[in-house]
Amino acid sequence: MCFFRAVRPMVLFIIFIFLAQLFFTEGRVLASFWILRPSLEGLQNGFRLSARFILLLLFAALMTASTDPSAITCGIERMLRPLPLRWLGVNSHELATMMNLSIAFLPLLFDRVERTKAAQASRGMYFGKNPFNSVPALTVPLIRGVIRDAEELSLAMENRGYQGTRRTSMHELLMQRRDWISLLVLGLLTAFMLRF
Repeated sequence: MCFFRAVRPMVLFIIFIFLAQLFFTEGRVLASFWILRPSLEGLQNGFRLSARFILLLLFAALMTASTDPSAITCGIERMLRPLPLRWLGVNSHELATMMNLSIAFLPLLFDRVERTKAAQASRGMYFGKNPFNSVPALTVPLIRGVIRDAEELSLAMENRGYQGTRRTSMHELLMQRRDWISLLVLGLLTAFMLRF
C-alpha cells in the first residue's frame, strides 16, 4: 500500500502523459471528438508510457524503502568515481553529497508544506474555494523557510570544515559476486523492457 502512495502525487502527470499520447499520436482513428482524434497507436503508446512511469516510481519507492539512503548515495558515489566529472567542474563525492542532502531534506520539505498550510489555515485562509489564490500564501513562506534551512545547513557544513574533495569512507564498497549477478539481471530486464 505504501508503494501506491508514491504514485499518488504523480497521478495528474501520468494522466497527462496518457492523454497526450492518445490524442497526438498519428494512426488509426478510434473516434472523433471535435478536433481531438484518439488513435489506436496513441492508446497503445499511452498505456506503455504510463506503465513504464508507474513502474519507475514503484521501483524508486521500493529501493528507498528497502535501502538506507546513505548506502544508496555511497553506491552512486562509488559508481561515478571512474567517470571524468572533473572536466565538468564537479566530482562524484559532491554529487553524492547533494543526493544525500536531497533525500534527507525531502521529508522535511513535505513537513514544512503541511506546517505552512496549517499556519495559513489558522489565519483564516480557505484552500478549497479558489486554490490559485492560495498559491502565493503558501509559496512565499515556503521558499523563505527553505532558503533559511539551506543557509543554516551551509553554515553548519562550513563551520565543521567540510571540503568537496573525496574523503575516505567508513564502509568502503566492493563489488561481490551477487552484485555482478544482480547487475546482469537488471541489464537483461532493462533490455527486455526497452524491446517492448
